[in-house]
Amino acid sequence: MKTETLNIAILPSKDEVAICAIEMSKKIADEVGSEFTLDVNRFLPHITVYQAQYPNKNINRLKKLVQNLSSQESFKINLDTITISHETFLFWRCYKTNILRDLQAKAI
Repeated sequence: MKTETLNIAILPSKDEVAICAIEMSKKIADEVGSEFTLDVNRFLPHITVYQAQYPNKNINRLKKLVQNLSSQESFKINLDTITISHETFLFWRCYKTNILRDLQAKAI
């Protein structure tokens, strides 16, 4: 069965949050190097809610389910510390609010 790995993610508004994340990514790339740098076209700043492999035959169904999740009202996300995982991934951690926990439970 053919599958695809996808993230269900929250995209920040294209205002100061996305701009800040992109600027930080560029600084990190300049100072220590990076395989990719965040931008507004290909490597979007995002908050991963859930990542999994999905059968290709279910992708359209998945898109509809995610669209229903995205119809939720706007909410604020508070960011916490920046951590490094597996010596390669940089994460800007979020405070795990009830809204984020609920959203993740619905995505799963």
